[in-house]
Amino acid sequence: MTVAPVDWARVRHFRATEWRSVAHIDPRLIYAVDDLREFIGVPIVLGDTTGLGHDPAGMHPAGRAVDCHAEGITLVDFWLAAERFPAFGGIGIYPPGTWDRPGLHLDTRDAPHRARWWRDSTGTYHPVTTGTLAAWA
Repeated sequence: MTVAPVDWARVRHFRATEWRSVAHIDPRLIYAVDDLREFIGVPIVLGDTTGLGHDPAGMHPAGRAVDCHAEGITLVDFWLAAERFPAFGGIGIYPPGTWDRPGLHLDTRDAPHRARWWRDSTGTYHPVTTGTLAAWA
């Protein structure tokens, strides 16, 4: 994948320094997270954007993923808001007890079907299903 440089003049809510150590970050990811931040109206705190500690063949080292949480909004509302943005081909949900702060994994994978999952407190990954949503409601 050839990555064009980020047009930081387009980015309203983040600085380049917040996207640490990934010189080859996918601009679509930055623009989509920025648009999500604008939509929800509360700060999004970015987690690790270096890719360290992630699957070497995964989205993080490729510069196509970020882990984050939003301040002042529930995790379910944050996830529902992220679902509005088609650039997020992958969305992982990390509820309380699975990360330091409940949050989302957002990525710009190219796939015929969007990937959706959540992680439980044992570190096991599960698909998001209607049963999952009913249990969270």
